[in-house]
Amino acid sequence: MDRDASLKIRALLSLTFLLIGGGIVFYHFVEGMSWVNSFYFTVIIVH
Repeated sequence: MDRDASLKIRALLSLTFLLIGGGIVFYHFVEGMSWVNSFYFTVIIVH
């Protein structure tokens, strides 16, 4: 795999984890959900 492809994959994975992490924090603090429910809800919405 060349360097460009590796960089794109790393950027995509970073963006995905950032989106999921942000959703978890949002639902936990703003909506008052537990951490587990926040994770579940975020993954279901993103899916």
